[in-house]
Amino acid sequence: MQRYFRHVIGLISVIIAIAAAGCASDKVLVNTNANAQDRKTTANDPQAALQVSDISIPPGAKLDAEKSLVIGTGERWLGRLVIKTDISSVHAYNHFFNGMPAIGWSLIAAIQSNVSQLTYLRGERVVIVQIESGWFGGTTITISASPRQSSGNEAKAAR
Repeated sequence: MQRYFRHVIGLISVIIAIAAAGCASDKVLVNTNANAQDRKTTANDPQAALQVSDISIPPGAKLDAEKSLVIGTGERWLGRLVIKTDISSVHAYNHFFNGMPAIGWSLIAAIQSNVSQLTYLRGERVVIVQIESGWFGGTTITISASPRQSSGNEAKAAR
């Protein structure tokens, strides 16, 4: 019986280790707001190719390249950026809540819960920031950027 429990505990430990390893990523996201000399990137670094410069990224955030899809660069990129960070979801929420207006984004809507969501507008673009606590600690942040949808009145006036 004792041998059985050792096997079960060993199996559970292996499953937890595999799950934790699957959540890990060694790709640190480059915040292009930083000084160019401070960025130590190479042509093979996927984050260097992103060049997302108009989003307030938490320090130490890591890119989940498999779940991200970014088209464009600088302040004209569109798509989905998925990052993971070791900070709590509350700290991540506060980071975006305070950081995005500081770089010119206007808050449209905010929902703070188990899965928080912040919606921002700047010019002709909308950004939605979704913040979710991870099972084993840390936080997953999904940032979606798209063109602003024109209202029916704007479309009629353009005709």
